[in-house]
Amino acid sequence: MKTVTRWTIRIVITLIVLTVALGFWAHHFLEQSLAVLDGSTHLSGLSSSVTVERDNLGVPTIRGKSRLDIARALGFIHAQDRFFQMDLTRRRSAGELSELFGKRAVAVDKAARRNEFRVLAKNVLLRASKEERDVVEAYTEGVNAGLASLKSKPFEYSLLRLTPAPWKAEDCVLVAASMLITLQDDQNRYEQSLVTLHDTYGRKSLPFFASLITPDDAALDGSTAPGAPIPGPDVINIRDAKPVALNSLIDDGSLMPGSNSMAISGAHTTTGAAMVANDMHLEISVPGRWYRACFIWDNNRVTGVTLAGTPLIIAGSNGHVAWGFTNSCVDTADMVPIARSEQDNEYHGPGTSGILKMSRHESVILVKGSDPVKMTTDWTIWGPIIGKDSDNRPLALHWTGHMAEAFNFSLLGMEKATTADEAIEVAHQAGIPIQNILIADSAGKIAWTVAGKVPKRVGFDGRLTVPWVYGDRHWDGLLSSKETPVWSPAGVDYLWTANQRILGGEALQLLGDAGYARPARAAQIRDDLKNLVTTKPKGIVPKDLLSVQLDDRALALIKWKELLLNQIAAMHPEKGSDLDQLAEAVRTDDLRADASSTAYRLVREFKLATWNRVFTPIFAPCVEAYPEFQYRHMVSEYTLWTLIQQKPMHLLAANYLSWDDLLHQSVNDVLVSLKKVHVSPKEATWGKQNTLASKHPFSALLPSLLTRSLNFPADQMSGGDDMPRIQGQTFGASERFAVSPGHEEEGIFEMPGGQSAHPLSSYYIAGHEAWVKGEPTAFLPGKTEHVLALTAQ
Repeated sequence: MKTVTRWTIRIVITLIVLTVALGFWAHHFLEQSLAVLDGSTHLSGLSSSVTVERDNLGVPTIRGKSRLDIARALGFIHAQDRFFQMDLTRRRSAGELSELFGKRAVAVDKAARRNEFRVLAKNVLLRASKEERDVVEAYTEGVNAGLASLKSKPFEYSLLRLTPAPWKAEDCVLVAASMLITLQDDQNRYEQSLVTLHDTYGRKSLPFFASLITPDDAALDGSTAPGAPIPGPDVINIRDAKPVALNSLIDDGSLMPGSNSMAISGAHTTTGAAMVANDMHLEISVPGRWYRACFIWDNNRVTGVTLAGTPLIIAGSNGHVAWGFTNSCVDTADMVPIARSEQDNEYHGPGTSGILKMSRHESVILVKGSDPVKMTTDWTIWGPIIGKDSDNRPLALHWTGHMAEAFNFSLLGMEKATTADEAIEVAHQAGIPIQNILIADSAGKIAWTVAGKVPKRVGFDGRLTVPWVYGDRHWDGLLSSKETPVWSPAGVDYLWTANQRILGGEALQLLGDAGYARPARAAQIRDDLKNLVTTKPKGIVPKDLLSVQLDDRALALIKWKELLLNQIAAMHPEKGSDLDQLAEAVRTDDLRADASSTAYRLVREFKLATWNRVFTPIFAPCVEAYPEFQYRHMVSEYTLWTLIQQKPMHLLAANYLSWDDLLHQSVNDVLVSLKKVHVSPKEATWGKQNTLASKHPFSALLPSLLTRSLNFPADQMSGGDDMPRIQGQTFGASERFAVSPGHEEEGIFEMPGGQSAHPLSSYYIAGHEAWVKGEPTAFLPGKTEHVLALTAQ
């Protein structure tokens, strides 16, 4: 027995020693791929030496003699801090993820390959100006030099047992294309959903269920319209339809990709310079989406966020002009029904062009650990065939995302713009995924326009699919700068965008509709800004705009709270019952999306349950006809609330005796959801449900014990939907900043995650806690802690 014990102890000690040794070896191995922060390193191609100074958050200030040297140095540090992220981004749009992850990525790659973005990227570079191409090529050479300068390849490739492929100039375009398919839908589901609604219930159903302008809108020009009446039973009657199973996943589409931006004119700031604030809402990825940087060269200083894989400051300030973006929801795509001829690969072209042949594009997807996958896509003069309509006609996607002239690096010009008017012209020339841009200049002027390329439609508005074969409906190229709407009226005090419809009238006809966000968030920002200029007419500072960005009041749910309490009262709850506890938890708490709030969580769930019970049976035939039907992106708050208030029996599913019965079932849904997670109403805080769950890409590949340190902390988050502080478990503000050009030292900034993608780096999540808490850090880099000299010789 003593012998067994001795050997057991020896084995345990040996295992402990081996584990510790393995840990030390792994730590040492990982250290080899950390970025170089100090010292001196040769970088070929520089015209003069460049210094990279990093502060306590790892934010670099890059000082050089020329913009080309700055681009080369940025590529170097991007590669050292973020190369694997850059690789994933380019592969996402190119359809090359299977080379890293095997069969599990084939479906994603197939969808991307249909767009042929790598071919497009090469054409974009051929069209680029010499200045743009020189910057991209310098950046590309810097990326490859930075990658080669690491002592060991990025740790992700060691785990995958692969060698990173060199960066190519065209990959910078692919990074932009990847952002494009994040912000836009390369299957144009919104238009196909509108067409499905039209085909199912007729044109008379559209004004109510897919209204383009509602009474609650928060457009910059103040345009609204009376609410459309409820369609009568001659249009739609579901009362006698078979009962429909409810969706298991309740989601009204509130957390759609979007963003907030706001601007205050110089008449209301302490400095006299205008001010802009921006928080772009995206999936909270690990590492974070953006990479902060400050460029200084030849009397120029530009500070803001870069996108690893491109050489530009995407949003920020140059001392004269500050700018920020939100997704515009402008219509950049149309479905074109194809009229086939007698031959299978032939179709009727537009007007008098006669019979045309489809181009059959073949592609091979390389798959790690498996055989290559071949795929074929048929292309027309309008674009690739991506589906069929209700008449079984092929549908081609005509999209600016397939046009080389819609991509470029002209946003580079924003770095030297000195006035709002100059910045507007840069925005109109920029080839980026089309965005709202708010501009503030040091003279006090503010302006809105769209940045990117807008199609110029002839003969139709683009909302519904129409035939193009007769030649009377088509695109006449892209809108010129003079044709692109601008909003900057004299004396304007403030501007705001939150993915809502921005303008009405002729401007709306030009920009079209790709599914604007519900207006509640924009209206709340507008009213917050109005209150600011009223209470602080000449004293607004960046922290005031941050308070708007962090506004988590659930104003859109106030009427729903009252409705919920009324429904509970009508159900006559016994004292101490679950219903009674539910009412108490709703009644005694503030209606804010605070992590500690119970009222917000419970009222929100009641509304979502009602949404589900009302719309699932109404749109069931549409979903059956088109499984990807997106009613969550078209129906407004006005639509739902009007149904609840007017109680039309022909739009009430047979599951319910009355509309009150439906609402009572929604109340019970809230109680059922709480029982599933074993919490009582008073314990059901919003933070317990809204806990950050952003994970590293390797989380699905490695044991949870190993990935715990890779993922962001599971913080309980404040913020929700239909309010300025958008926040979900994996979605929210990918950055927040507020700044006046020329007064950047007073500006503020927050960002999830840190600068480095390396888990051993002290900059992996540096600054993350400030973002979680909504605590501002400085817009400009702080005191220098590390200096790296990149030498030309």
